Amino acid sequence: MDSLPDTTTYTTRIEEVLWGCALVALTLVIHAFGMIMAMRFSRGFKERFERTPSFSKGMLNLVLTTWIITCVHIAEVMVWAGFF
Repeated sequence: MDSLPDTTTYTTRIEEVLWGCALVALTLVIHAFGMIMAMRFSRGFKERFERTPSFSKGMLNLVLTTWIITCVHIAEVMVWAGFF
């Protein structure tokens, strides 16, 4: 038997575009608040612990701030994973 080739084409619906826009907007909000939180943490850490600057305190501040940024990115990934 000869089967006909599948000639259907996929058309993106407006609903999919709106869901995509909402997902990107939510990701941007999470990212913005997370980066503000990281900056506030870094500034607060400096004010509290770095009255006398030292390499180890600066590195600790950098490592902890990086962990906050990493956690924010993981939260963004979880939002996308939950969507799909």
